[in-house]
Amino acid sequence: MMFSKKIKGMSMVELIASTLIIAVGFVGLIDMQVNGLKANHSSYKTMQAVVLGNFMLDSLRANRDEAQAGSYNLSLECDDSVSGPSGLVSNDQNTWLTALKDQLGDNSNTCGAISCSATSCSVTVQWDDTRAGGLMNREITVASRI
Repeated sequence: MMFSKKIKGMSMVELIASTLIIAVGFVGLIDMQVNGLKANHSSYKTMQAVVLGNFMLDSLRANRDEAQAGSYNLSLECDDSVSGPSGLVSNDQNTWLTALKDQLGDNSNTCGAISCSATSCSVTVQWDDTRAGGLMNREITVASRI
């Protein structure tokens, strides 16, 4: 008496289908990782902008009389130095603008602005966030009473 053997296992179609499903899953996983890295980079740049804005606010508080007089006021400046008489004000501005370029990217979109009144100051930082999928001219403003 002959016994018939049934071959059990996966067919080629099942193997191809399961491989395709796994491949699509890995592509999705890689895409999520890339988007996560972009968001992390954007978050890092935003945090650096806030830290640098607060750095300048601390300088303004340290030299309150000049800040209240408007000596620190600076329209949106995209160079890493400002011309003017040497002294604490221009030194603070140049140090800050250089730090912006160092931390946020040395390109024409990395800029800073300072606006002070008798009681408060606001510091604006602008940078290019396109690498992280954001805006070309991303901007954040920090303000404080002085």
